[in-house]
Amino acid sequence: MKPFVFSKTYQRLIFSIIASFAWFTLYAEPCFAQQQVINSSTVKLKNEGASRYLGISHRSESSYYPLTRSQDSAELLSLKKPQDHNAVPLKYGDTIFLKATEMRAWPDYWKQYNFLGVFGDGIYYWTEKDKHSHWVITSGETPTTQSQQTGRPVLKGQTIRLKNVFNNQYLYAPNKDDWKLNTELESNNNTQWIIE
Repeated sequence: MKPFVFSKTYQRLIFSIIASFAWFTLYAEPCFAQQQVINSSTVKLKNEGASRYLGISHRSESSYYPLTRSQDSAELLSLKKPQDHNAVPLKYGDTIFLKATEMRAWPDYWKQYNFLGVFGDGIYYWTEKDKHSHWVITSGETPTTQSQQTGRPVLKGQTIRLKNVFNNQYLYAPNKDDWKLNTELESNNNTQWIIE
């Protein structure tokens, strides 16, 4: 019986498939991991519809709250899971805090109120003690796509929505500079945020 011999073309094809698999295993997976948003990582949030950022905080007589701003005045936020200090990838469906990281100008007595929360007339910095400051990461796509994304890692550059646990509404930015943020029930472009 004569042994089976692959043609040169077939041998090249098999070699290229194996080489592609090896490249993906060695290089593509680490690149993918670098793009994942990790628990407690610091990011900027750019509103897709308004083309503005969640901006540096403004102080009123009794509170601090973020405004819509340009990129150079964007607030750096830590995305942090409650009760979890592990450096694990954040996933769609995770509940997180949006924690202010730049509070040097804040009086000492306000520094404990550094979690973004929702209240009657808008978004303010508050404590982590109640559901006002808990947000669920959902996909920036349609509700059908949102359910398909649950459990998948969140990547930088992706469009997300942040749904508040207390009022069941999405973080919303108006189409104006230096305006207060709020929440909105409807899923429109102004409730979509790009993670940078």
